Amino acid sequence: MSLSLYGPIFSVSKTTTDSYNEVTIKPIGKYIYFHGQKYGIKILDYVGNVIRSIKATDDFSRLWNLNLLRLNATQGEHFFGYGDGQFPRCSPRLGTCGAEFEKCLDDGTCNVMCPTPRYHCDEGNFGAPFYDAKTKVLFIDGHCTGSRIYKYDPVNGYIDDWQVDASYQECAGAGILAYDETYFYLIWQYGVRPHKANFYRCKWDTLRNAWKSTPYLKDACELLVRDLSVGYDRTTQSAPEQGGWLVDYSDGNVWDERILKPDGTVISLNKNRHIARIYATKYAIHRSSGSTSISILDLTTLSVVQTITLPYKYSNEPGFAQQRLPFIVLTDDSKYYIYLLKYGNYVPVIQYDSSIRKFRVIDLITGNPITAKVKVWCSSIGYPSGRFPLGITPREITVSDWTSPQACGGGAVTIEISDIILI
Repeated sequence: MSLSLYGPIFSVSKTTTDSYNEVTIKPIGKYIYFHGQKYGIKILDYVGNVIRSIKATDDFSRLWNLNLLRLNATQGEHFFGYGDGQFPRCSPRLGTCGAEFEKCLDDGTCNVMCPTPRYHCDEGNFGAPFYDAKTKVLFIDGHCTGSRIYKYDPVNGYIDDWQVDASYQECAGAGILAYDETYFYLIWQYGVRPHKANFYRCKWDTLRNAWKSTPYLKDACELLVRDLSVGYDRTTQSAPEQGGWLVDYSDGNVWDERILKPDGTVISLNKNRHIARIYATKYAIHRSSGSTSISILDLTTLSVVQTITLPYKYSNEPGFAQQRLPFIVLTDDSKYYIYLLKYGNYVPVIQYDSSIRKFRVIDLITGNPITAKVKVWCSSIGYPSGRFPLGITPREITVSDWTSPQACGGGAVTIEISDIILI
């Protein structure tokens, strides 16, 4: 089944001709959260009308795609984080630097949940929030976050943080890599260009019931491998087809996409960064900032099965998942052009209804339900998009309209599209 571009569904005028042109886009309920360099952060509808502006900034885009959806009684709550070197809403201790953790509702209203205290000027890139259904808190990792794991209450905000290592280096990172109900893996990146990292195995119970049981989180975990030639990016994704996680490496000149496996093995893919899984279990997309084409890869072999020529350049981005699929953002000197990535005849997305606790798969172009196969994980941890557990086998079901996920006994449900069925 081939993939193709649909659109543009709308365009946004740029407020800068800067060649960097970083941009972020992601859905929030019935709206879109959009951030372009010097454009600011705005909530748009699906035809490009501005519903509200969150803040103005001329800093580059630092919004991360690994957001978490938590359903409450009436609306979905979307959690994600970013950093902003200019005009932060969270009071920093050093200069204008500041990390911001955001919660937005389906109706497009947003609220910043500020972390305290601040530790370093260059801490600003919150990454993946994990929701613990047992203790009802969020655990958040990040890159340049003072190398800490943060604990948040979904309603009231910051609770505490736990430093991973005694040392601190500019843009050091600490990443939670989910594995199963008992264990997660911790990647501690201390080297930047060339990337270097230590790799640990930890228990979720350490975060739940043994919080700050040691001065540093690494001391509460099992060290597996030192000095790995890998980096941690807050947009790191799970790659079960390859038996590990998609990470990257840079020596300051060359970027290389790599697979990190749970035993600490590192496999080079000889790809220049920017690989992201799409439509779950079949394909990946490989793209480079400023390029005029994107490659579609088979997720198992990682061989190119299709190349799509772009009508404009692919907009720049420092992380490979900032533009949340099925959105593709292209650019020229004056505008951002927002396209959709079609899978066969459809643009499949998951739609949910908080009031009835059901979901279905719809075609984003027509809004009509379509028949699809989805994978469902049931666990005590709610996982952010793209970073589900490697050690838990999901259940695959076929849905054609509103469907209740399997009962999880008060736990969390993670759903991902694996294929669509043409009728």
